[in-house]
Amino acid sequence: MPPLFKKTGESMGIPVLILGESGSGKSTSLRNFEPDEIGIFN
Repeated sequence: MPPLFKKTGESMGIPVLILGESGSGKSTSLRNFEPDEIGIFN
């Protein structure tokens, strides 16, 4: 892994930005995650 993602003993996440047209399934795709696996900012 690149040094940017090196583990430091703390739990880290990778920020992701999801963009798409209305009706393209952005919100529907979130069903694949468990509630404790993801944080959403709207």
